[in-house]
Order: sequence, then C-alpha cells, then structure tokens
Amino acid sequence: MRYVMRYPPTMLTIEQATAIVPRTVESEVLCSPATRIDPTTAIAEMALVNALAMMSPYGAPEKQAMLEAPDLKTRAEILIAVTEMDLAKKRTSGDTGLQ
Repeated sequence: MRYVMRYPPTMLTIEQATAIVPRTVESEVLCSPATRIDPTTAIAEMALVNALAMMSPYGAPEKQAMLEAPDLKTRAEILIAVTEMDLAKKRTSGDTGLQ
C-alpha cells in the first residue's frame, strides 16, 4: 500500500492522454429488445425453470430437491408443488401470499 502511495500508477493518465475521440457516435436506439419480443416466449423452457428454481425464496431442502431432479419436467413439478404448498400455508396463516 505504501508503495502505491509513493509511486501512484500512471497507466490511466497515459491512456487518457493518448485516447482518441470517436468519429461516429450512435445517438439513436432503433428499438429495445423488451419491446420487440414477449419475454416469456423468448426464453427457453429450461432457462425459465432453472432461473425460477434458483431465485425461489425457499429453503435449502427444497432447492436441493430441485437441484437433484433427474429432468426438467420433474424440476418444474417440484417447483410448482413447493410454490402451491407455500401459498396454501400463507393462506391458512392469514398472509396475503406472494407479492
């Protein structure tokens, strides 16, 4: 740390001095991908199920069961079953459910 304070790196200042200004600048965005395609149809089923399984708010045993599922269909069925159980538990406790 002391070395860096005594001899500060000069790489960035040298790069800034030798950088060139771009000749063309893109100023118009033709269209964003979110407006062109429907997000749920563009994602492959495997990526969608895996992403939902990873982002799910469930504990380690539930996520481990999804991880050890032999195929995509089983993983999706486990995810649906765990979500339905969680929603049923929240309904009986008076909670409004997922938000």
